[in-house]
Amino acid sequence: MSTWKDMVTAFLKPAPPPQHSALREVLEEGRRAKLSEDYDAALAAFERAGTLLPKDDSVAETVIALQSAEAHLGAGRADEADALIRAALSTAASEAQKAYLHNALGMIAQHRGDWAAAREYYEQARAFGKAAGAAGAEGRAACHLADVYLHEGNASYAVHLLRESLPRLNTAGDLEWSCYFVGVLGQALIETGQESEGHHLLGRALQLAEGMNYRRYERKWSL
Repeated sequence: MSTWKDMVTAFLKPAPPPQHSALREVLEEGRRAKLSEDYDAALAAFERAGTLLPKDDSVAETVIALQSAEAHLGAGRADEADALIRAALSTAASEAQKAYLHNALGMIAQHRGDWAAAREYYEQARAFGKAAGAAGAEGRAACHLADVYLHEGNASYAVHLLRESLPRLNTAGDLEWSCYFVGVLGQALIETGQESEGHHLLGRALQLAEGMNYRRYERKWSL
């Protein structure tokens, strides 16, 4: 597996190349633990995954760093997440990797309540994704930007960005983030007075979360 797209596809979808089957199994173990909010188990699995990496495989290292950072953020450890992402960024070999890593830096800034820094990182991620032709990374960045606009009270532009960008996440098979951003679109629609469609999408987001046993968003979208 030589490209970022291949690695992400193998991680998110159920048919990895044979040479990555052991790595894929451990990553899936960690991902399931992360979704169920067993963050210590998730991090232990991602650490094991690191021992299975081919030498100098910066793409796989990036995938592990991203997943580990999300687990640290879930546990409220923003500093640890930040250190992981910045270390991975120092060895990132492609624009697509940089796009995903800048998305992660934006998430960390958002977690810390620094929305201005989050916007800057998401804009950079969007630019890297566009330059790389990485629709999933570009789409994720645009959806994160929509979250910023919604926070700032510009629900109409958030709706525009989400309608434009969610299909890119779906094309990339990015179900975890689709689950979140479908719900954000529902919230934004409600704020713009489109309550029927908004509540429908909140229900859809809850279904997606339940289908993945994504406990954080099961709680969020059931409120």
